[in-house]
Amino acid sequence: MILSESHLDRDPRVTVQIQSLQARYQLTCCGLSPPLDGSIPFIPFGTTYKSRQSQLLGLGGNRILLELLMKMKCYEQRYFFRKENRQTLRRLAGKCFDLIICNDVDSLPMAAALKDSARCKIYLDAHEYTPRQWDGDARFQPRMAYWDYMLKKYAGSVDLMTTVCQSIADEYEREFGLKSKNIVFNAPEYDANLEPSPMEKGRIRLIHHGGLNRKRAPEVMLDLMDMLDERFSLEFMVIPNRKAYLDEFVSSASRNPKISFRDPVPTKEIAKTINQFDVGLYLLDQASFNHRHALPNKFFEYLHAGLGVAIWPSCNMKRIADEGGFGIVSEDFTVESMAKKLNQISVEEVAVLKQAAVKAAPRYCSQKSAELIQENVKALVGE
Repeated sequence: MILSESHLDRDPRVTVQIQSLQARYQLTCCGLSPPLDGSIPFIPFGTTYKSRQSQLLGLGGNRILLELLMKMKCYEQRYFFRKENRQTLRRLAGKCFDLIICNDVDSLPMAAALKDSARCKIYLDAHEYTPRQWDGDARFQPRMAYWDYMLKKYAGSVDLMTTVCQSIADEYEREFGLKSKNIVFNAPEYDANLEPSPMEKGRIRLIHHGGLNRKRAPEVMLDLMDMLDERFSLEFMVIPNRKAYLDEFVSSASRNPKISFRDPVPTKEIAKTINQFDVGLYLLDQASFNHRHALPNKFFEYLHAGLGVAIWPSCNMKRIADEGGFGIVSEDFTVESMAKKLNQISVEEVAVLKQAAVKAAPRYCSQKSAELIQENVKALVGE
């Protein structure tokens, strides 16, 4: 069973798991919505979807009691009292699996409860570093203690673990003794036919895609455009998951004629769609542990689209961009530093970065991720 409190039809990481295993194993999926392949047996997770922030704040079920249990540090009682978790456990009771792949630490206690009755093995795909998800925000301090406790309690149930980058794997091992078998990147499928688009004379076309999250301060990209010369334009291809904030953001962007917006496309079409641009832009601050160690989907989607990548010097993104020679990396985490770097680059230099991106893409792709996932599952349950 693949267990994930996410929408399985649009969660790229879980989709790779499903696609890499469905030909060899009898799969059941449990999540917020069914996978793209409707032939796979599906078990709903809870009844309603709430944002990840709302989930961690404990807004599912009886909020007052959940908050009281948190304050009393009755962490296990809180987890298993949460309405969505109770509903899902009832649906899974009595079902037998050889292996549960649980995605994110959120689903580990549930998988561990099922392991006792089904006598199965657990493969934890920890994704990012849950205990420090928002360690820069004081409101989430109690949740850090909560997940520290839950991981120490249930780490012994894990038979194999993977995560998205080595620095996060090192932290899981240091804090909880969870050693990652290998690193599975959040990378798209490699398309050998996708070549860099030609540069337009005197123009450098920037693109940013994904969701807009106020906590990540995307307004800095608007400030950046005020500092760039006339060669530059920026287009946003954003998911309208926070409509009020998106409207506010579009209104702020309207002051600059070099900024435009386009409709989002399905995940599988992102690289081909943004291929017409020159540079993928992603300015991620250092406000939390996961921000400092991020290695997100969009970074690899820029790479596969044949774009240079303009980033602040986040450790993991910088390392891969430097190794591949496709990065425009600022000296520090300021808009001024990035503006200086971009204004100094020539159209010809951007063309070289785009070629380097295409050359590096085969090293970071979902085909390689699928091989690792198959290797991990085989190590636990055989063919």
